[in-house]
Amino acid sequence: MKRCVLAALLLLVLTVTAQAQGLKIITENAPPLNYTEDGTETGKLTGQAVEIVKEIQKRIQDTTPIEVMPWARGYDLVQKEANVMLFSTTRTEAREKLFQWVGPVAVNDWVFVAKKGSPITISSLDDAKKVGSIGAYKNDSRELFLKEQGFTNVDSVDDPATLLKKLVSGRNDLWLSDKDEYKEVAKANKVDAADLTPLYTVKRTELYMAFSQGTDAGTIQKWQKAYDDLKADGTYEKIVAKWAK
Repeated sequence: MKRCVLAALLLLVLTVTAQAQGLKIITENAPPLNYTEDGTETGKLTGQAVEIVKEIQKRIQDTTPIEVMPWARGYDLVQKEANVMLFSTTRTEAREKLFQWVGPVAVNDWVFVAKKGSPITISSLDDAKKVGSIGAYKNDSRELFLKEQGFTNVDSVDDPATLLKKLVSGRNDLWLSDKDEYKEVAKANKVDAADLTPLYTVKRTELYMAFSQGTDAGTIQKWQKAYDDLKADGTYEKIVAKWAK
């Protein structure tokens, strides 16, 4: 009996402590949805998803700073700690029960990108399995997708800039990016995006704000209502249209 009471008290203390800590908001440098203007973790944040998140914060009077960190670290935290939100996170079947979802904040097409002039032709996933090496962002949904599909030629790296460098230098044959990301990464690294060629659209995905399973239910409800309101009043479409230009 005492053990049951102690366990219940411990659970109560942990729950109250998690609620008192407030929400930790995390993103990564992944243009054009969320990134810093100078590419560092302390630079000025911008991007379509950042604007949506900040608009929600304004509406619910939340002043929590948005932290920028490598994707692998943020993805680990949102799975291990209560009251953590990570964006922009691709919503997949494999991740469905890992998080609580609010969104989407964007829609993306995944594409295989090659260096301009590459003799490679891709018309199916099976074609892509036959190339020497495909660059993918470590712990990203695209890397996980390739592995789930049985790809054994995946080169996983820690940042998009390295993916670009390996593709341009010929160390990788393809890069599984999205239709906008590879252009923005090229621009940030002073590479002409015209030197890269999208070969094949793999699939269309939606990206969300992913809240850890331990996040307070009241917090989720507040963010969801604010998101629904900005969708209903046209603010969401205005932000999307701005970044589509």
